[in-house]
Order: sequence, then C-alpha cells, then structure tokens
Amino acid sequence: MTSVALHRRFDQLASLLDWWRHVPPETRLDDDRDAARRALVAEARLLDDARLDEWLAGWDADGVLWVPIDATSNPGTDQSFYLDDVRRMRERVAWRGQSSAWSQQPPVRTVRSVANIESRLADDGSLHVRSSLTIFEQHGQTSHAWSGHQFHVLAPERGDGARRRVVKVICVPGLAVAVPHPGVIL
Repeated sequence: MTSVALHRRFDQLASLLDWWRHVPPETRLDDDRDAARRALVAEARLLDDARLDEWLAGWDADGVLWVPIDATSNPGTDQSFYLDDVRRMRERVAWRGQSSAWSQQPPVRTVRSVANIESRLADDGSLHVRSSLTIFEQHGQTSHAWSGHQFHVLAPERGDGARRRVVKVICVPGLAVAVPHPGVIL
C-alpha cells in the first residue's frame, strides 16, 4: 500500500468515528439491524470461546482493527494501542498460542456483552455499525472490566448471507490514563 493510500485509509478511519460522534441520538439508525446484531453476537462468541482462527476467517483481506487511545484520534498522526491489518492480527493470534507467551499463562478468559446496536446501510452496500461493548476479563486471580463502544464496517453480503469485517474500531474511555494493558481487546 502506498503512503498516499495508507493516509487515505487512516483518514477514513478517523472520519468513521467523527461521523458517529456527530449523529444526533434521536436519529433512527436501524438499517438491517438484525444482520448487524447477528454479526456482532457471533464475533463476541468466537472471541469468548477463543476460536480465534474462525474469528480471523471472518475478516476481509483488507481488514483493519484499530484501538485508538482517544476517540478523537487519527491513526495517521496519533498513537494507538492497536492498528492491525489482517496479517498483524494473524501474528497476534499465533503469538497468543505459543507457550513462550508468558503473559497469556494462564489463558485469559473473557465474557463480552454487546448492546445498543445501531446500524446504517452505506451506498456501497456495506453496513456501518455502532454498539456498546463490555468485556469482563479473568486472568488468573485478576479480573478487569473494559467498557466502551465498537464500530464495525461490514462488507456487503456474500452469497451465503454473511458479511465480512472490513473495519473494527474499539474506543474505551480511560485508555489514555494509566490502566492495565488491554491485551484481550480484539
């Protein structure tokens, strides 16, 4: 990907967050909300069940996972916790399965709760989804709860009715302050 194309992609990610931030709460956004709900619940289940290879299979080849430190960030100019393409997500998943990944011993257990799902169908057939997310994490004797919003862009439906993840952005208030590293946020 060229530098120009990369910066254009970064600007698209920032624009996605900006658009959702400025939609009035009373605006009716429920285009194909059932499809959005099915996709998000299935994703949460795969992640909670640690079926990470299946989760990876649900990504578009050009997919991007972004976890900004602040919801007003631009990935081209600001630091992020994660800004991963599919190749990097595969590396992350492979690393988690290695015995030398000491921070993952014992394995982290999670329970995700997805709520307040809003969706809109874009002109290109992709589905833009905003939802609230809470992740309860248990790692040995330590537990944490992470809450925030997640934003998905789901590709147009394929022949089997499924939509692949093109973009996922997770915004967790408080990541900019000293908190434990959110290693389970995918």
